Amino acid sequence: MSADILRLRNMRFFAYHGLFPEENQLGQRYEVDLEIHADLSAAGRTDDLTKTLDYPRLYALVEEVVTQQRFKLVEALAEN
Repeated sequence: MSADILRLRNMRFFAYHGLFPEENQLGQRYEVDLEIHADLSAAGRTDDLTKTLDYPRLYALVEEVVTQQRFKLVEALAEN
């Protein structure tokens, strides 16, 4: 298996996380980096879109976790 790394960096979202009431009322900006280790060699060899990861879907999944769920701790957000 190849050790390919896919990185989506600087994804920015506005969300409501935090321990204090002000954080949950006012919200704040969050910047997220995602790193995925996967074997993408088949996509590289064949130039076939169906053999790679769906980048827009990955972005949408991260956006959903960050904006649709609420956490007290940034560490809990990162674990999800």
